[in-house]
Amino acid sequence: MSHRRSLFREDAMKRYMQRREKDIFPHLVSPPIFACAWLLFGLLLLAGLVAWWGEIPTFVDGSGILLAQQQPDHPSNEPTLILVFLPSGYFSQMHVGLPVHMQIGSDGIELLGKIEHVEPGIVSPADARKRYTLDSGAAQIITQPSVVVVVKPRKELSVRLYAGSLVRAQIQVGSRRVLSLFPGLDKLIGG
Repeated sequence: MSHRRSLFREDAMKRYMQRREKDIFPHLVSPPIFACAWLLFGLLLLAGLVAWWGEIPTFVDGSGILLAQQQPDHPSNEPTLILVFLPSGYFSQMHVGLPVHMQIGSDGIELLGKIEHVEPGIVSPADARKRYTLDSGAAQIITQPSVVVVVKPRKELSVRLYAGSLVRAQIQVGSRRVLSLFPGLDKLIGG
């Protein structure tokens, strides 16, 4: 009997069978796209961490008037003081030393300052007009019971030029997490 010889070599058949048995995954994305997807995921994760731990300042808006403190013995050296009237609900958050950002007039100069003094108690609009002898224009900025704070600007102003000017003020009273800006997330983070 003649032995039939296989057309294929035995080791070639083994290799062929091993290749067929290997798991082959489909090639869905190219390597550059895969790397970009991981980079995008990393950036999103970083943005999430910044939003979780990042804080932004919170401000209270108020209106005020620029006054000159009367010092009879030094009339030319009067310090610049600004009275700021804030809603009464912020009384407990006001204390000496808080930073204040102010703007004189509607498009006037901008100033930085700090709270020099917080008047005790809450003042009604009528009492504020009497106590601070406000003219009719300045009295119109007080429309509700208010907390009165005295602010000293960092930069001295000419009292002669600016006395009686109306001031818009923002007082920094604290900070909150960035995530609290998104509705519903403030309850999730306990803010």
